[in-house]
Amino acid sequence: MKETPTTAQKTAAELLEQPITLTMGNKTYDVPRPTLGTLVRISAEIADLPEFPDYKDPDASDSENSVRFIQANLAVAKDCAPLATILAVAILGSDNLGSERVVYRRLPMPGILGKIGLTHTVECTVKVDQLHELATEIFHTCTPAAIQNTLVTILNQSDLGDFFASITFLSGVNMMRKVRMTAHGPSSPECAKPSA
Repeated sequence: MKETPTTAQKTAAELLEQPITLTMGNKTYDVPRPTLGTLVRISAEIADLPEFPDYKDPDASDSENSVRFIQANLAVAKDCAPLATILAVAILGSDNLGSERVVYRRLPMPGILGKIGLTHTVECTVKVDQLHELATEIFHTCTPAAIQNTLVTILNQSDLGDFFASITFLSGVNMMRKVRMTAHGPSSPECAKPSA
């Protein structure tokens, strides 16, 4: 039986910024706590998802609407590859999307030795697109249910409430500034003063 962490354990994990350990398929990932950069990148990827068409017809029966729902899902499914990228960003975090890896390549020896087939090994550093590699792996190996469950688990740990509260607060401040400018008029002395 799996134990549920206590509030103190959750708080300690959050303060220590311990990674979230997730198992997807036969792989285990240590997922860093989502940062603002990760949430912004996920948001940008979500913007690439197709818009879901309206499938309900108020005059149709429930079974007809069910068929329309399936047809609508299948119509947009071909454009949902960004789901794998969204999950890959959530797993890697915005700071770990690429890296460098040392590889060894066999190259022909210079001159006459290369012409007779002799080779030597050279150490090379190559850039690796971890985001693309993981997104491709997720795309080809994970079920839609596994993708959804993993995304929900990660986003539940991301303090989205605080993220949305910050955005709402800052949007409200921005709106208040516009209202204040409109109420006084752009040429009034109150508008020219910097607000404290």
